[in-house]
Amino acid sequence: MDKLLNSGSYDRTKQLRIYITKISAKPYKPSITEWQVTLSAFLLLVPELFEKMKFVLLSHFNPDALENYFSQVRRKGGSNDHPTPVYFLQRTRMLLAE
Repeated sequence: MDKLLNSGSYDRTKQLRIYITKISAKPYKPSITEWQVTLSAFLLLVPELFEKMKFVLLSHFNPDALENYFSQVRRKGGSNDHPTPVYFLQRTRMLLAE
């Protein structure tokens, strides 16, 4: 963990977050605001993760896995690809049972 925090990457990420805060004070830009939230959350998460783990696979911090999961849930519904919460839960159980 000390190696990561002392490598400069962590400090550059903090500086990037500060810079994004400054530019997002201008006209509202959803993608910049969302990026700022992501960076802030990541900066809070990293120290905690490295207390318990030797390494973290950053490729797992992307929305693809979640998007794939929701795609599988929608496919389980056949022609009904907008499930209600009850149907969503049923489809989730079906996926877990496979």
